[in-house]
Amino acid sequence: EITVLVIDPEEKTRKEIVGFLQDADYQIIQASTSEAGIEKFEQHHPQVIIMKYWMKVILSQKPLIQAFRGIDNEVFILVLGPDDDEKESETLEQGADTYLNDSVSQGVLIARLNAFLRRPSVYTAKL
Repeated sequence: EITVLVIDPEEKTRKEIVGFLQDADYQIIQASTSEAGIEKFEQHHPQVIIMKYWMKVILSQKPLIQAFRGIDNEVFILVLGPDDDEKESETLEQGADTYLNDSVSQGVLIARLNAFLRRPSVYTAKL
């Protein structure tokens, strides 16, 4: 059973992503802030995190991606952001595994997660 942590301060967007994932039978944990996301991550140890590209840890101003990488280097981090090559490359350099446009369709989001799950070394290490 795969657990996905969705971190997004915008409730409407978060609910849309959660709906996509629930339709595909993923277990969902939600957070609306960076700090709540870190707390839920440490409590539940999800295999996947979906978050916005611009999120930072409030106190340190460190990108949230780097904070998660410091806790668990195996978690799959999928980042949503604008269609912008510079932001995408910066996000991937910070440690994200993949970057998708904010307006991603349900099909593409689920296909990207399923592609991650086909990597047996990562998936079996997290079970």
